[in-house]
Amino acid sequence: MVTTYDMAVGSTMKHSLTRQWWRTVVLDEGHKIKNEGTDVSEACRKIRACTRVLLTGTPMQNNLHELWAMLNFLLPDIFVASAPFDSCFDLTKGVSAD
Repeated sequence: MVTTYDMAVGSTMKHSLTRQWWRTVVLDEGHKIKNEGTDVSEACRKIRACTRVLLTGTPMQNNLHELWAMLNFLLPDIFVASAPFDSCFDLTKGVSAD
């Protein structure tokens, strides 16, 4: 099946995408799910699949938290919560203003 992000958040398609297990899900322009709170990101995370692939030329635009959001889609059992990731990669730690 080939669909668009807009179709994935629509009620009919969203129901179809989440009802069954897919062997592989490939998201082109995967950076569109960089904000885990958007409808598109939430809809994509509900798709059940054995293998997930993200294609993007822009994995991170603003901060490392965006990278966590994409890693959470790819490996939700490993990247469960953002707080530990954000804490480990806080680039302001140990930087003094002196």
